[in-house]
Amino acid sequence: MVFLLVVLNLGAALWWATRDDVPGEQPRDEERVGVARLQLVSEAPMVERCFALGPFADAEAAGVARAALPASILRAQTRQSQPVDGEPADALHWLDVAIAGTADEQAIRDALGAERIDPAPCAGTR
Repeated sequence: MVFLLVVLNLGAALWWATRDDVPGEQPRDEERVGVARLQLVSEAPMVERCFALGPFADAEAAGVARAALPASILRAQTRQSQPVDGEPADALHWLDVAIAGTADEQAIRDALGAERIDPAPCAGTR
């Protein structure tokens, strides 16, 4: 067993002594093809995601929810929608929200007391 360990150590030492690698000559990130560069969250490009929270009982409740939004919100706008089959006529108020980065839609929904969170287009949100 000791003989095997000695042979392995000599082989590793021989490999180390004869290798061609020179420290400091590693390829730069730009030179590595097909290898994604790791980024910190703060370095990553800001991705905008949009969704609608609601329905709220009235415009005042939607306004209160809008005022309670966290700082990660880029834009928010209240809107009134047309009634859908099975939806009460007074539950027409929604809050369209655009968030940046890694904000959690579910946490925002729970904090504001909205019943649903639906995907929404980002274009009309202000």
